[in-house]
Amino acid sequence: MKNTFLVLFVLYGFASSLFADESKTCSAINYCRVEKKTWRKNDWHSDYIKEANFASFCSMDRPALQLEPELGIELWLFNGDKTENNSFKSKPYVHVNLYTYKLTYVVASGSAPLDGSVISFSHRLTPKGKTFIDVTCFKK
Repeated sequence: MKNTFLVLFVLYGFASSLFADESKTCSAINYCRVEKKTWRKNDWHSDYIKEANFASFCSMDRPALQLEPELGIELWLFNGDKTENNSFKSKPYVHVNLYTYKLTYVVASGSAPLDGSVISFSHRLTPKGKTFIDVTCFKK
């Protein structure tokens, strides 16, 4: 039984590679760096730096990085909508979300064209707080 499953799995992988869509949309971005910084006694202090490396980032991939129990980032690649009036969204683009307690609760985001080499943004965690999250994703 195990051998049958293994053979079927290998055949499926081989067949998938033969019929893979060569025109799938991919971004050059393959690395994200997130830093949490807090202003203390007249100077910035780094609370942590977290990194995400990924081999490829194509339209079906969802690279993500969990920063804290209720804080993380997730990357999306959109193919674009040719009927969209917004010229940016009519072409393929990359989008990065900073979310809190769940993926759909986005508190900050950044976008770049598919051929862009970097996305960077920052977010203050509370309106009058002294703590920032800096997000930078680029091709390493």
